[in-house]
Order: sequence, then structure tokens, then C-alpha cells
Amino acid sequence: MEDLKSKLKFLRESEVKEIVEEAKKQAAKIVTDAHAKTDEIKKREIERIMKNVQSIETKDLEAAKSEQKRRMMNLKLQLIEASFAASLDRLKQMVDELSPIYRSSLENLTVEAALHMTGSEFEAIISPKDSEFLRKKLKQIEKEVSTAKNIAVTLIISAEPLRSIGGVVVRSCDGKQIFNNTLEARLANVRQEKLPEIANVLFGGAEP
Repeated sequence: MEDLKSKLKFLRESEVKEIVEEAKKQAAKIVTDAHAKTDEIKKREIERIMKNVQSIETKDLEAAKSEQKRRMMNLKLQLIEASFAASLDRLKQMVDELSPIYRSSLENLTVEAALHMTGSEFEAIISPKDSEFLRKKLKQIEKEVSTAKNIAVTLIISAEPLRSIGGVVVRSCDGKQIFNNTLEARLANVRQEKLPEIANVLFGGAEP
């Protein structure tokens, strides 16, 4: 009987030992799996954070590039404005000095304006300081325009003073037609038509 009890005790201890060993294995596996799962979660979180950082860095870089481009654009526009302002100052100086080049240009501007209009009776609106010069040239201008239009043309000096630094505004006597050939208008036309060329001179072909 004692021998049987001893055998049963041994069996129970063996079973318990196996159960404990299996439990240890399962516990170790659970711990290992948990570590692996934790590492995977950490890895995914790190990847997510890095993507966010890269996205922020990309956005910041694009924002910096955009700001730099905007500032460069403003600088170029300022340079263009400064070049036109300098041109206008130079024209004003020529007018104030009664430059022969300006007086010759005034005559040509008047002829050009009259040729752009239909009809035969016109008035020239000019600065008071230019009126004496243009009066002396009226017959010559009338003749040139008449020849070009192949009709007799009459041109008078308007009593209305020109509100411009120089140049001329030619208007039909009935007031239905008007051609602005002031220096400011000419400069504005040059800016509109020649801006790419101006940009090429100032910036080596870069867009303003």
C-alpha cells in the first residue's frame, strides 16, 4: 500500500511539474509576444511621428520658398517702378529745360495724335509753357497731317491747359474723339508693351 501511495505521489508531482513548466513556457511566450507587439507599436508610432515631422518640414520649406519668391517679386517690381520714376523725372527735366529734343518730340506727338483720329478739325491741349512753340508750328503740322490724310486739316490751340508734365492731348472740335499723347501716357504704353524687354535688361530675362 505504501508503495502505491509513493507512486501516486510521484505521478502527481510529475503532473504538477509539467503543468508548471507549461505555464512558464506560456508565460514566457506571452511576455515575448507582448514585447514584440510593444516594439511594433513603438515602431509604427515613431514612423508616424517622423512622417509628421517630414510633412511639417516640407510645408515649412515650401512656405519659405514662397515667401522668398514673393519678396523677390516685390523687389523686382520696386526696381521697375524706380526705373520708370527715373525716366519720368528725366522727361520732366527735359520739358523744364525746353530741350530741343522735347520740342521736336512735341511736334511729332501732335502729328501722330491727329493722324489717329478721323475728321479734319482738331484742337491741341498743351501746357501753357509749350503754347508759344506749338503756335509757331501749327501751319507746318496742319500741312503734314493734311498731306497724310489727303484732306484739309485745321488745328487750333485749346484754351484748356494740359494737366500733365508735357506732351499733348488732341481732341476733335466736337469733343467726340480724343487722343492722349502726353508723356505720362507714352510712358505707360511703353511699360505695357515693353515690360518683358525691360525685365530682360534689369534682371537678365527673369520675369518681373
